[in-house]
Amino acid sequence: MSVRAVIFDLGEVLVNGMRGAEERLAPFLRLPPSEVKKQLNANGHLGRHFRGEITEERYWRALITDFSWPARVQDLKRLMRENFQEVPGMRAILENLARRYKLGLLSDIGQEWAEYSEAKFGYAHLFSAIQYSYQVGFGKPCPEAYTRLLSELGVLSYRCMFIDDKERNVTAARQLGMLALQFTSTRVLWEVLRRMGLLEIKLLPAIVR
Repeated sequence: MSVRAVIFDLGEVLVNGMRGAEERLAPFLRLPPSEVKKQLNANGHLGRHFRGEITEERYWRALITDFSWPARVQDLKRLMRENFQEVPGMRAILENLARRYKLGLLSDIGQEWAEYSEAKFGYAHLFSAIQYSYQVGFGKPCPEAYTRLLSELGVLSYRCMFIDDKERNVTAARQLGMLALQFTSTRVLWEVLRRMGLLEIKLLPAIVR
């Protein structure tokens, strides 16, 4: 059955988000990067932020309190935003696919980071439907996260391709009948989509060739 829609993850697929943030924060916090990475994900604060239960401000304040970080919230916000960069070549793929397919965005992210990303990178117009975890109170790999967006796109699961960098999210999509691919690089994704006949090759720039 032919593909009618493609759903993308945001962080680490379209935009580099938290990946490598520990390297940027480590000198500021005077901690090893491995320890910063562990603390960023500790005590459930990040999950609560992504579900819309706490603001970004409260997320950073919780980490400052829990781990006695020698930092101000405004500095942590600034450093994290400096880490947000568009993944090279992905915009070209999105623009190419958007000519013939419905595109969806399914992201586990907090409100402030989502709004910042939309404003900085201007990708919203490329998608027929966007769903952020903070808006609905749950995220991947919860089945409802996928089925809710599929319903908004108006496509059946087996007519949809799903692209995410996390294996557990890809596995959950496959269990729902979606054609799912774990993202590793722009070049690999381009090659897979090319082999599937989903891309208009002549329209792609050299960066992904």
